[in-house]
Amino acid sequence: MRFTVESDRATRVVLYLAVNYPKCISAKEIAENEKIPARFTLKILRKLKLAEIVDSLRGNAGGYLLSKKPEEISLYDVITAIEGPLCIQKCLENPDNCNLKRADVCPVHNHLCDMQHYIKEKLVSVNFLSLAEDVASKS
Repeated sequence: MRFTVESDRATRVVLYLAVNYPKCISAKEIAENEKIPARFTLKILRKLKLAEIVDSLRGNAGGYLLSKKPEEISLYDVITAIEGPLCIQKCLENPDNCNLKRADVCPVHNHLCDMQHYIKEKLVSVNFLSLAEDVASKS
């Protein structure tokens, strides 16, 4: 399983906002500091706003800020905001997608289901406060 470049960059955008929390930051500043093209940064920020991870403010002091405290936002939240639901195999999304029609008794299905739950738990367990603290400790 591989997450897209968009997910990687979205995590960097949210981490930048978490490090600067609760400050409102312009999309231009985020793009420049994270070395992400400005248009791509705006696309990511729109998706994060739809997922209620960031808010935007208009005007001279406008920009973007986290809509929740950094400790309330997990890696899982950001990745699923960009990628959609976590699903490592199509039969886990819907057992009817099993071309053999036996997902309920398939040992592979059961193990993949366990792995998917494990991945989700790990992503949920990492919040942006802890990531921001990691950044601060290395500065």
